Amino acid sequence: EYTWAIGTSPGSTDIQNFTSTGQNVLGINDQLAGILEHDQSYYATITCTNGAGHTTIYIDTKGFLFSSV
Repeated sequence: EYTWAIGTSPGSTDIQNFTSTGQNVLGINDQLAGILEHDQSYYATITCTNGAGHTTIYIDTKGFLFSSV
């Protein structure tokens, strides 16, 4: 199972709590209009849990800059 979250600092979940994508490696959130701020950096955190229950966590430390048009 994969889960992902979005935050304003590495490892945080203040924008989107962990959301499961099941076995799909792609996650989409189209409900962030009005939440993301122009010229603000955001960071994704991703977890992967295998069938034996072992979890690997990836914390994005470079982030991405949101620019509205």
